[in-house]
Amino acid sequence: MRVPEAEASGDNDEAEIGLRDKSLKTTVEQLKYRLSQAEREIVALKRYQSPQKCQSHERCEILQRDLLTWQDEHEKRIFSQIVRWQLTERRRIHDEMENMRKVYDNIERHLEILEKRSAKSYFDFQRQIDS
Repeated sequence: MRVPEAEASGDNDEAEIGLRDKSLKTTVEQLKYRLSQAEREIVALKRYQSPQKCQSHERCEILQRDLLTWQDEHEKRIFSQIVRWQLTERRRIHDEMENMRKVYDNIERHLEILEKRSAKSYFDFQRQIDS
């Protein structure tokens, strides 16, 4: 009767192996499911961070650099224009001051001439009264 016991124990082993196979199958299925989920997540992440978005980011960086370069150049142009305007204004003010000096000198000479004439007229008038 030892043989049936061996058969019985073999049957039990088959049952155990069957359970193992079933649990192994379910484990493999669970792993396959997890793998497919991970693949879907990877696809979703690739869509989220697609090369187009990376290219867009690179384009944004290029545009930002271009904008900063343009801004620097624009500020330099504005500064140089301000300097030119200041120089032009200084020249204009200098020219106006020079013209004002000329006018002042002419007025001063005219007043000196008038003063001399006035003094001469006064002396002439004084002589006429005294004579």
